Amino acid sequence: MASETSNELSYVPNGGRIIAIKDSAYNPSTGKLEENTGTTQYYLVYDMPGSGVNMGWAVTAETLDDEGLPSVYFSGTDKKLSIAETYNSRKDFITATDGNWAEWGTTEELTDFEETHPFEKWKRDIDLAAEVQPWLKDPEVLQVYFNAYAEGRTPETWELANTTWYQTHSSTERNWLSLFNSDPKTASMLREDQRALVKSIAGQYGISENVSNWMADRLTTGIWSETKLKNQLTAMVDPYANIKLDDSLKNYMTSQKFSTPKYIRKYEDEVKDLIYDGLGPAFAKGFTSNDVKKWAGEFRNDPENARVRLNEYISNQMQVVFGDKYPPNYTYKEIAAPWKNYTYGLLGGYMDERDPAFIEILQKNDSVEASKIAKQYGLEKGYKKVMNDFENAMVNGMGIKKVGLQVG
Repeated sequence: MASETSNELSYVPNGGRIIAIKDSAYNPSTGKLEENTGTTQYYLVYDMPGSGVNMGWAVTAETLDDEGLPSVYFSGTDKKLSIAETYNSRKDFITATDGNWAEWGTTEELTDFEETHPFEKWKRDIDLAAEVQPWLKDPEVLQVYFNAYAEGRTPETWELANTTWYQTHSSTERNWLSLFNSDPKTASMLREDQRALVKSIAGQYGISENVSNWMADRLTTGIWSETKLKNQLTAMVDPYANIKLDDSLKNYMTSQKFSTPKYIRKYEDEVKDLIYDGLGPAFAKGFTSNDVKKWAGEFRNDPENARVRLNEYISNQMQVVFGDKYPPNYTYKEIAAPWKNYTYGLLGGYMDERDPAFIEILQKNDSVEASKIAKQYGLEKGYKKVMNDFENAMVNGMGIKKVGLQVG
């Protein structure tokens, strides 16, 4: 490696070149090159890919050697950069570059640079900024920013208004661009307010703050409408709502290693009650927990329509089991209630509603048949009242008194 001088060495990314501009000096307070007779300012320069713009970093006094020349080396090498171009004045330099020049700071900022080219860091910063300024993902818009930076300023809204991005996006997206450029403080406050609002809802279902903020920023920037945001929140917490999770959200969740949040259970109890009351315990047991979740999801999506369809389904099932024995739209609960009371009077206790014998009574819908079935059921199951009634009938039929056997 290079030998040390009295000043620090500067190791910078490969691909740059040194230029010298006479009678000029870099002003750190303004970040600009200014006229300064008798002084030579050195710059480390890189070409900004695809733009024709030169990216310049002022070589600081700390990185000049004892002879006043730049001690700048490519990272990981022993190669010292020599002076590639010399300009006699600031004016000559500006004329030669035709305005395609952008100040980016000093070489101290490039020391131990992680990227192989300064543009990569700038591009990485742009990619991060694009989460809140989505127009930065558009090449045409990016070129407007390049040109503005080359002139040492930020782009004006009217310049961006000439781009295809601006002309083909929604008014909400354009308004956010205008607000962000003209009043960044208000834009920042609006962004934080939207994040807090979405977090207050998303947090209830275990959605992480990173994911919540990402979704809120989609709303703030106009990429998503309020309806889209609500639908995507629903899609995350309710897999039975029949709403597709947006691919961009899915990808972001994957990048954050964020799994499915808490599952929303609204309407599940109502669905269970409708099914149990409508079909009864014997037939409701065929309904799985997934069936309940699916119907509950449809209730959350459109409760009135889902309720009508579930009741129609129950009525159709009752028709299959009981035919025309009962009025249309009767639920199991309405069908079973009088027969539960009737058999209770015969047995001195309720029958198991899941037992085929009870279902048969409902299907017969006939009191004579019900008595026969119920008494047989009572004898088999050992109901005390039925056993006593049977015993009494036997004794009375044989002319025997229950107090004891009478002889002769």
